Amino acid sequence: MCIAGARPARVIQQYANEHIEVTGFVDDIRRYVLASKLAIAPVIAGQGLQNKLLESMALARPTLTT
Repeated sequence: MCIAGARPARVIQQYANEHIEVTGFVDDIRRYVLASKLAIAPVIAGQGLQNKLLESMALARPTLTT
């Protein structure tokens, strides 16, 4: 499992282990979305949410949001 996104909170960073990769900022998120079975994008106003959702759906990945 991979959690990719800019500036992950400390509580998220604590999930990192041999089964969960926490990347922080990545230059191209498409590589991670294409390697996934599901994309999850929590709703945070003004943080590029619309682009995240559109990109994961354009890459034909089921997309979950809050």
